[in-house]
This record gives sequence, C-alpha cells and structure tokens, in this order.
Amino acid sequence: MKKIVVLLSLLTIAFIGCGDKETSPETEVKNYSLKADTSSLKTEKLSAEEVKDVQLAYNLKKGEKFTYRFSSLSSEEAIVKGPSVMSQSISEERTYIIEMEVKDIESDKTLDVSFYIKSIKVEAFIDGQKISYVSGNKIDSTDAKKFAEYEGLSNNSFGARLKNNGDILELYKLDKIVNKMLEVTGLTDSISATEKEQIKQQLDMGSLRLIVSQIFRKFETGKISLNSEWATPQPTVDLQILTLDNTYKFKIDSFEKLDDDILAVIGAGVESKFKISPDAKKAGYNVKEPKFLAHGKIYYNVTRNLIQKSVSQIDFDFTMTGPVPTQNGTVQLSRYQKKSTRNTVELLD
Repeated sequence: MKKIVVLLSLLTIAFIGCGDKETSPETEVKNYSLKADTSSLKTEKLSAEEVKDVQLAYNLKKGEKFTYRFSSLSSEEAIVKGPSVMSQSISEERTYIIEMEVKDIESDKTLDVSFYIKSIKVEAFIDGQKISYVSGNKIDSTDAKKFAEYEGLSNNSFGARLKNNGDILELYKLDKIVNKMLEVTGLTDSISATEKEQIKQQLDMGSLRLIVSQIFRKFETGKISLNSEWATPQPTVDLQILTLDNTYKFKIDSFEKLDDDILAVIGAGVESKFKISPDAKKAGYNVKEPKFLAHGKIYYNVTRNLIQKSVSQIDFDFTMTGPVPTQNGTVQLSRYQKKSTRNTVELLD
C-alpha cells in the first residue's frame, strides 16, 4: 500500500499524462493565466420584477464546449504539545485549466461530459520549504515521482455523467491517468490489479470529484426567484474522534446582468453539528467545541445554464486532548489543528 500513497498528491504525506489526447475541445490554441481571480464580477443589478421563476439546471446542449479555471488554496497548521512541542505548517495552491465538451445528453437529461486537463500549476510550502510544479516544464525523474498525480492528469482526459441538477453519477475513463502515474513512478509492472483499482478510486473521490463538483454545483432545480432559500444536507463525515453533520444553505441574493447574460447571485453558508465519539470519550479523549465555518458567492449564468464564477471559503479548527501510548508509558497530549480552504471557479470561454 505504500506504493499507492506515493502516487497521490504531494500533501498526502502529511494529510488527508502526458497521455494521448482523444479529442481537443479547441482547434485554436489559447493560453490562460494560471492565477485565480477572486474579485467580484462587474455586473449591473436587476430588479425583482425583471427576473422571475428561473431554474438552476444545467440544461446544456450536445457539442457545447467550455473552458474553466479552477483554483484551490489550502493551508493547514498543527501543533502537538506533550513532553515536547511539535508543529507543522503546510500551504498549497493548485490551479487547473480545464476544457470541457458535452458529449451526449440522455433522454432523462443526464449529461455526459468530457474533461480535459490542459495545464496545472502547484505551489506549496511545507514548514517554509517551497515546492512547485508547472505542467509542461521539464522535470527530472525524482520530481516526476513526487508529482505523479499531476503528471498523470496533465494533458489527459476523463469523463463524467451527471444529472442536470449537478449530481455526479459516475466518473470514468480514469485508466489513462492511472497508467501515466504508474509509468512516471516506475511501478507499471510491480503493482497488482487490486492496488491499481484502489488508486483509481482515490483519484475518483479526491482531485477529480472535487473539480467536477465545483464546476457543476448541485442545486435544486425548481423555480426560484429573488430571496428564494433552500438547504442541502450532506453525508455525515466520520473523523473517528468525532462526527460532523453539515447542511449547506443557499439564498438568491440578487439577479444581475453581465454583458448580455443574466446571472443569479447565490449566497452560500453552512449549519454544522458535531458529536464526540462515545468510544473516544471512554478512552479519555476530549475535544473542545470544533469550529466549522463556510461561506461563498456563486454566480449562476441563467442565460447559458452554467456557473459563471464562484468563490467559497471553508475554515475548520479544533483542539483535542487525550492519552497516547509511548515507549516510556502513556503520556497526555494535546493537538490543535486548523485548516482553511478557498476554492475559486471561473468560466473563461
């Protein structure tokens, strides 16, 4: 299993390819900046009377092509206190340029979409040490192994089937990505079919699902107007010591005009509930009331039936104390952990 861990993103060590391109969504080569723009769009506000009863559904057409920039900026800090004090600080920014094409529309409006990762930029700091990666730049074999996931994704494609409300049904055609990852790490002939499938599943539930779910946010598809509100409960997150139940909340804050397109501006927030594990309590662990905050702004293009732009922020921190067995007996440790993530999605073309 150690082989598998090496293949995943750089930060996996601390926390939780150039394959042939099947089809190019653009015949004309376009170069986009790999720097996210988190500013608000310059729009013109519309009155409630001008826009009513719209749907937040991805009613796209077969053959439509789009280009997005997706950036994820995360930082994490951990401090462990016991007989000695240990700390770790990590920050990472990943930016992708993604070309998409609607390959098919099924009779029930299910979308079949191709995602082509045109370029990637990664910049990370681990306890002050800078590590960077830009797809297309020449790197040696050692660095290629460290950045195996990005080498596998760059200039490669995969497919997704989604309902028109943004619900992801499946991701597929991941084999080429995994094969490239194995190639750059030299593990092509030394990994089992089971291990290969595990890598595929981790990719599916990790980087790729994050990309798809940010570009295709899951929405209610009923008629909405100004000040409409709705909530979407999320699956329980099991953190072993505690469980986290989130309910995402949305509200139509305004309708605005961008050039000739109408945008629904959606405010996003979260309501969170925590529950300490009974087994953790019994074992002597204590968790101070964790803090989970999330907020964001989503610009949904009503005219084009897709997301124009979104910026969302998630902050999570908690302090835990409890006994930990060591060679010299059990010691009492406290751990403080803080994590912040900002995701930015921008429609470029």
